[in-house]
Amino acid sequence: MGNETSSVKIHSLLTAEDIKGLRAGFPGGGNGPPPAHLDWGHWTCWPAEEKAGLEKIMSTEVGHITFHSYQEVSGNVIRGQSDARVKFLFRLLDRPVDKTITSTDLFQLITHLVDTAVQLILGEDHAQPDIGVQTRETSRVLAESLMHELVFPKDSPKSSLHRKFSEDLYLDFDMVERWLVMKCPLVDEILLFTLAKSFGIPVNSSAGMKRPPLVPLRGLEFKSNTWLQPQEVIFLNANLTGDLRGLWRPLFNSRIHGESFSKLAGAILKKGANFVIVWEKNGYCFGGYVSSSWNLGPKFVGDNSCFLFSLLPKMFHYEATRFNTNYMYMNLKQKTLPNGLGMGGQFDFFGLWIDSEYGKGRCAPSCSSYTSPQLSKEEQFQIEHIEVWGVGEEPIEDEDENTRSVFDMDPETQAVMEMMGKTYVSKDMKAADEQLAKERANQERSQTS
Repeated sequence: MGNETSSVKIHSLLTAEDIKGLRAGFPGGGNGPPPAHLDWGHWTCWPAEEKAGLEKIMSTEVGHITFHSYQEVSGNVIRGQSDARVKFLFRLLDRPVDKTITSTDLFQLITHLVDTAVQLILGEDHAQPDIGVQTRETSRVLAESLMHELVFPKDSPKSSLHRKFSEDLYLDFDMVERWLVMKCPLVDEILLFTLAKSFGIPVNSSAGMKRPPLVPLRGLEFKSNTWLQPQEVIFLNANLTGDLRGLWRPLFNSRIHGESFSKLAGAILKKGANFVIVWEKNGYCFGGYVSSSWNLGPKFVGDNSCFLFSLLPKMFHYEATRFNTNYMYMNLKQKTLPNGLGMGGQFDFFGLWIDSEYGKGRCAPSCSSYTSPQLSKEEQFQIEHIEVWGVGEEPIEDEDENTRSVFDMDPETQAVMEMMGKTYVSKDMKAADEQLAKERANQERSQTS
């Protein structure tokens, strides 16, 4: 009992670095009396009900959590396959895998997992009983979204935006595993994140596949430069490709940069893929993702990897349809075309529209370009707040773009680009500068010869 780690048979999927991390967090490194409770480190962030379940899973028959059982569970659930984590969910609910669990119990468990993940993301070192009504409600909203395919398998997000879970469903192991693997891998990611953080080992093994981060590792600072809550960022980030998930770049925040469409347009032009997020005064939150840079022009641009989304009252993502290619549009100071930022649908019937007269917006009741319902509470809405977040590395601007002639641009583009601090010169001035440089170089050569 005094030196348990010397005789522990190490789980075959754990690396030497994993074992080092586990020992660093385990009381006494496994060399002292085994504890009876998970009352150390990040385990204190877990709700009491789930922590009791964890202790039961890890404990021996005499009620001790030995280092052997501790590392065995970590190897199974963090380095093992998804079926091991489904078994773990059943055990947390104190149900054998050959029995059923209820959708209500699973919903509560996922809500608590999300709550725990949020506290770990925010750096809390113990459970927060007063986590906050809004935070807990946002966890419930995300949990409902995650379970949608399981509870409403035949209903699209568009048709069930305002539906509530009504009847309790009985779910067997195969149903839950198919849902977690095929329909909702984000639940697996959240479970992995919370367990890896709590055990003190990385989600990614040096010997295994690399998983993208649950939340961006750079750029976004909760409680500082965004109104977004961690649950909403988890949801949005999960809809990106892995190469974009590590970095979010703050492009525009109406509380910081001002309530002006010209400032919004100037801040987001030519900045690469990004999220546009709108909070309306009626309490709804929604937006769109574009996979390429915003540019001013009379036509729709973009591709079918763009999508719309809602964050409140539900978190849903609405992918592009095949009906048309009207993915994204932005224009300014035009007499015969709409002035503002739009996604989907058609002129005057956008799936999402932010008018150039700042503060006004509109969401059409249906959208032919995306599988979205009306995102706002009322068709026309008033804007409370807007944020735009670039994702992934900022695209490298063409050098010629910075030296384009002012006469090559329309006046509206010139005005907006000047707001971005860019200076443009005419072709004649540029040519004159180049000629002067050549004459000086020839003069210097003649003086040295």
